[in-house]
Amino acid sequence: LLLALAADDRAGFERIWSFTRTELLLRDDGLAAWSWRPGQPHVPDVNNATDGDLLIAYGLAKAAEAWGEADYLDAATHIAAAVAKETLVEADGRTMILPGVDGFRREQREDGPVVNLSYWLFEALPVVARLAPEADWAGVTKGGLWLAASARFGHAGLPTDWISLHDGVPAPAAGFEPDFGYNAI
Repeated sequence: LLLALAADDRAGFERIWSFTRTELLLRDDGLAAWSWRPGQPHVPDVNNATDGDLLIAYGLAKAAEAWGEADYLDAATHIAAAVAKETLVEADGRTMILPGVDGFRREQREDGPVVNLSYWLFEALPVVARLAPEADWAGVTKGGLWLAASARFGHAGLPTDWISLHDGVPAPAAGFEPDFGYNAI
């Protein structure tokens, strides 16, 4: 969506948005399934990916602004509100973004909550804050900046892709490679 918008390709944007609506926005909570594949079933796992939801809302909001499409703004608002309701959590007094609705919460993992710093789309946060002002998006920004400064591991002092916030101290999350990888960049 964002690339089509940057190219001022309204037809391409609409094709991508149509696919997203029909093939990924399958969940009852207003969030998109994280993956689609050409085989059957097309969506074997309906869990969301919060970074994808933020990008969808951001792209729709920016397109609504650029092209004056109220329907895009309505959809962006709905998705931003769903992100706020379903994936923002408090962890030791900080507002954090869960990577998905399922599998990352304190009650779902011994080392939970587990977060991924790459899900903080700092450029999009002011936009979704306007869409869903009831959420603590300023707290999300502060939480992400704290995480970037605090989650420094190993001899290189870099964050791992997957970070446990159990007991309020960032640590590499169990069950994931403790790598500073593409996600962390």
